[in-house]
Amino acid sequence: MIRGFLVALGFLLLPGVVAGQDEELRGRPEITDIRFVGNRTFATDSLKRAIVNRATECRTAFLKPLCAVGVDFALDRYYFNLAEFARDAVRLQLYYWQRGYREAVVDTASEVPEMGIVELTLKVTEGRPVLVDSITVVGGEDIEDPSLLGGLPLSEGDPLSWIAVEATRDSLESRLHDAGYAYALVLLRTELPIRSYSAAVTFDVDPGSRVRFGKVNIFGNRELSEDVVRRMIGFSEGDRYGTSTILDAQRNLFNLEIVQYARVDTLPTAGLDTIIPLRIEISEGDEFRVRAGAGWSTAECLTTEARWTARNFIGGARRFQVRGQLSNVLAESLQDPFCSQAGVGLFGRLNWLIAADFSQPWIFSPRNSLAVELYGERTSLPDVFVRKAVGVNLVLVRSLARNTSLSISYRPQLSRLEAAEVFFCTSFLACAPSDIAIVQGANWLAPVGVGLSTIRTDNLLNPRSGYGGAVDLEHSSRLTGSNYAYNRVLAELSLYRRVGGSGVVASRLEMGWVSPGEFALLRENGFGRKVVHPQKRFFAGGSNSVRGFAQNRLGPKVLTASVERLLLPDPTTGQQVPLCSVEEVVSLACDAGGLAPGDFTPQPTGGTRLIEGNLEYRFPLTARAFEGVTFVDFGQVWTEGQEAKLDDLVWTPGLGVRYYSTIGPIRLDLGYRATGGERLQVVTSQVEPCVPGGGGKACTEIAPGAGFARVGELAVLHPSVPFDKDLSFLQRLQFQFSIGQSF
Repeated sequence: MIRGFLVALGFLLLPGVVAGQDEELRGRPEITDIRFVGNRTFATDSLKRAIVNRATECRTAFLKPLCAVGVDFALDRYYFNLAEFARDAVRLQLYYWQRGYREAVVDTASEVPEMGIVELTLKVTEGRPVLVDSITVVGGEDIEDPSLLGGLPLSEGDPLSWIAVEATRDSLESRLHDAGYAYALVLLRTELPIRSYSAAVTFDVDPGSRVRFGKVNIFGNRELSEDVVRRMIGFSEGDRYGTSTILDAQRNLFNLEIVQYARVDTLPTAGLDTIIPLRIEISEGDEFRVRAGAGWSTAECLTTEARWTARNFIGGARRFQVRGQLSNVLAESLQDPFCSQAGVGLFGRLNWLIAADFSQPWIFSPRNSLAVELYGERTSLPDVFVRKAVGVNLVLVRSLARNTSLSISYRPQLSRLEAAEVFFCTSFLACAPSDIAIVQGANWLAPVGVGLSTIRTDNLLNPRSGYGGAVDLEHSSRLTGSNYAYNRVLAELSLYRRVGGSGVVASRLEMGWVSPGEFALLRENGFGRKVVHPQKRFFAGGSNSVRGFAQNRLGPKVLTASVERLLLPDPTTGQQVPLCSVEEVVSLACDAGGLAPGDFTPQPTGGTRLIEGNLEYRFPLTARAFEGVTFVDFGQVWTEGQEAKLDDLVWTPGLGVRYYSTIGPIRLDLGYRATGGERLQVVTSQVEPCVPGGGGKACTEIAPGAGFARVGELAVLHPSVPFDKDLSFLQRLQFQFSIGQSF
């Protein structure tokens, strides 16, 4: 009877809600403020959503400067509706009544500070709540698992909230249905004596008989055989009934790439039959598919990709795919300003990938899948290395729960590095040509990995609520067939939360650690030198990292400079005498601080420990297509021998815009680098004195009868030099363009 009264009252108020939303109210006073007084239990934001009248507000946080000066298009204006204001008081009393505060009283007041403006006040006297004195569940004596009746949303001592009471009843029924009691029914009884503040709640449980699955009828499959469908649903005729089992079966079918639509339904039975038949309906897509696409980002310039896919390869819903990809297309031609982070010279050349992928969706269970990839590629990390590799990726994935998986992988590759001389010389003191030839030559990198990941968000491409996390562990050594040895851990956590109705606060934290092992081919004092492959070191900066820095520019780095700029005068810059002598370069005592900033090329070297994070506030700019973002990123990378201190973290604020296209969010970000310069080591070519015209190595003359010749090694000069010390405001800004949210 009480619930019937509440439903009737809700329908009585509904026309007013609709009228309050749609009626043209211009000409009435504008509401500039709505105050709630006396609400201790429920937040003001929750109460605002329970009433019709609303105060004028700024459309988005991005437009607040315009709202502050009264620019009309930036404001959502709301006008006073007197009739609805009276009903708003009833709505609030109903809100409190439903949540156990039956004595709540709401008084209203309005104030007109000037013509055409009104300020509203709703004063709440909450009163004493009715509390749940006891909770009893009866009728469940025959249920095999008593835990199904415990851990309920409603607890003794809680206010008598009808919302919580109904949620508890629904929870009991859902648990029983999932445990095989398909016809379970839970009835509710509440005892509340007159003038009492204590209620007794009783749930009468009628579980009925336990039910099993009956005949499974399959419709709509053309290429997929019935055996494949039955294998993927994960249960058989005669297995115990469960609602989650049906949902898992439907999800397993959806996960097959060839399946466009899948639905699993129970069929009606005569009476309360203990055998329930099922109907499975499937709609298949094309067995073969060809896709091609192109894109652009500041980090990879123009990219293009094409793929051919067989989605039922030799039956069994197996997938076979051949794909090719090109990146850094026209990178050097479009370097400024469109591809500023793509690299130049050897790093700006065309990158490519050719791969063949095979996936088996069922390995002894629909929860297990196997993926195999064979590939060859050329890829570059600007100013760090160029890598050419062939390899295979073997990944076995176990689904632990919805959107949660455990993976075991083995990824051997035979790779050759180019342009990594500076990296190996500064990071591992491998400066001799013979040592560099070894570490840059063809070597095996063969890690074994274990990964755990979960995604619990409302949308994979543009999450607005929920969370995601991942932990990846890797080990590589001679036991795995690798020339490089290391242990590596990388963990990431992302959180998303709606705020203010249409805004989203998004945050991410990532931490990494890698410990180098011996590289047996590069020996020192009888032991292999400890070397981490540059592909496995950590780098920070870029569109999906700390956006105030260009790609990989945050963290350890060195400067390279031409030895000719150190040893020869340069009349074009007014430098009439050499900056250093040959002896100073040979002894590594040369101070390169006199060179102009443009004479240096910064080269990241990466590190062994990483912390980076992001905090974003995302808000709509228009009704659908555009979104604004304000963000603060932070991070740092530490190398061997450095102490990781939180004081070293670098913070970069920024603004961004998102356009929601059919291929995902197109993202423009502008980050600001607040930190100043840093002192860096300088790497140049090692030389030796020589006499011009004396034969032997090519000798560059610096004075009559004196010169220098390169010896083929690199030299790391002892004196460090300041770099990026006097950046202007514009030089501190970093533009980032990419597709997809930053995290």
